[in-house]
Amino acid sequence: MNLRLRKIIGGLALILFSLAYYWFAISIALVRLPGLHTGWHLVFYFFTVIIWFIPSALIIRWIQPRG
Repeated sequence: MNLRLRKIIGGLALILFSLAYYWFAISIALVRLPGLHTGWHLVFYFFTVIIWFIPSALIIRWIQPRG
């Protein structure tokens, strides 16, 4: 697979994954976080970003040319 096609597929996968993941995370936050202390909000969003980072990093690594 050439690099151009790999970048297109990876970019689309990253956008779609991010949109779906953010929708999922925000829907959970809207149901579970109201009324909780601000510290719990920070913990929730910290772990949400960490969980998002791992698959995103794998997609970006897949896009990179091997050499």
